[in-house]
Amino acid sequence: MRIYLIDGYSLLYRAFYALPQSIATTSGLPTNALYGFTSMILKLLDSDEEVGLGVVWDSGKPQFRLEVYPEYKAQRSSMPEELRMQLDHLDEILEAMNIPAVRSKGFEADDVLATLSRRIPEDVELKIVTGDQDAMQLVDGRVKVLRTTRGVSETKEYGREEVIEEYGVTPEQIPDYKALTGDPSDNIPGVRGIGPKGASSLLKQFDTVENLYENLDGVKAKGTRKKLEEGRESAFVSLELARMRFDAPVEFDAEALRFEGVSPQSREMVRRYEFRSLEPRFAALPVVGGEDLPPVERTLVRVSEEPIELSFEPVAAAPVGDGRWCVAVSEDEARLTDSTPEGTLRVHDAK
Repeated sequence: MRIYLIDGYSLLYRAFYALPQSIATTSGLPTNALYGFTSMILKLLDSDEEVGLGVVWDSGKPQFRLEVYPEYKAQRSSMPEELRMQLDHLDEILEAMNIPAVRSKGFEADDVLATLSRRIPEDVELKIVTGDQDAMQLVDGRVKVLRTTRGVSETKEYGREEVIEEYGVTPEQIPDYKALTGDPSDNIPGVRGIGPKGASSLLKQFDTVENLYENLDGVKAKGTRKKLEEGRESAFVSLELARMRFDAPVEFDAEALRFEGVSPQSREMVRRYEFRSLEPRFAALPVVGGEDLPPVERTLVRVSEEPIELSFEPVAAAPVGDGRWCVAVSEDEARLTDSTPEGTLRVHDAK
């Protein structure tokens, strides 16, 4: 079975900033982040294979990192109000889709993802969906990273070779890489003056930050050696911040994550948030957990090829050739699209 674990806040923020904030319901509720988040989940579920899915969230402040470096993530601004308004509705959407949320008090989502990645059963392939580079350190034979590269519409899959190609280091060396280069997004300081190429070159030679500092005399470039000497404390603080924890109190329950279908309430949820373009994708999913909504009733209507004067009564028409039209007249809804699957449907003032 393939299981996707989504880095919740990472995907939510990317959806919020990737899609226009003009996306909203007729009542004025912003829904751009909700729409993008939901669309990504539907994309992951669009598979003939058996899949599982869960969304992993931060829960409280990571005190163990703040004790090491009080300025950890201190530069981040508060959540925009337009996004906060949507966050309250996301749990409802995930519940309607039967997608479980995973949290562990006092641990960041990264640490929960790390812990779960080391507890997967042998018959499970795990893919971590995130926009951050932190999870690259978790990549191994059965763990891949799907990194969002363009909003939430496109992703790139990273296995071991892709990590090495992009960063010049192995997945295991990613924490050491960040210890040297720093990470502005998390306010990890790194070593001043050491960039990605320099960090990659040093780690190819010395393998780890610990070994680098034990053999600092082996660094031939005097300027680089001086930067490393001055940044020793910062490097080891950054290394501790960059390393994910593997001891979050969570268990990997593949059966709890297995996707079997959406709830019957999902149809109403789609209408309430006015996700009209997502309706066909929801309709293609199985429904579990109660009785499905009743099928749409269809009414047979009288069809006439006689000339008719169009007025405000409900009508539907389809061309039959030679400039003639087949017109259906009904007091209720008239549906001709099923009987003309090859035709082009043109509508005016459609509701």
